[in-house]
Amino acid sequence: MQSRAEVLLKTMMGMIVGTELIGGPVLLAASVFGGVEITQSPMACGLWMAGAAVVGAWLSVRFLPRFSRDRGRVADFLIDPRQVRSSLGFGDHWMR
Repeated sequence: MQSRAEVLLKTMMGMIVGTELIGGPVLLAASVFGGVEITQSPMACGLWMAGAAVVGAWLSVRFLPRFSRDRGRVADFLIDPRQVRSSLGFGDHWMR
């Protein structure tokens, strides 16, 4: 079971990748080799790009592996510096 944040992040990544790797290149190839005028049918092209984004999002949520829970010290520090404390000098404050 994936968390909601993980599903949302995978969905956003998949939408971007789907649009960039499926939607755009296919439209470009269709306009260059197939004679499809993108400027004459913006609605169809927009629907094609939206469909590519949906397919990319579905594929990413379905097939990408789960994110690692071991983020490392740098990510833990960026999230909450108080967790790392003495290894980065936060526990060595002169007032404590």
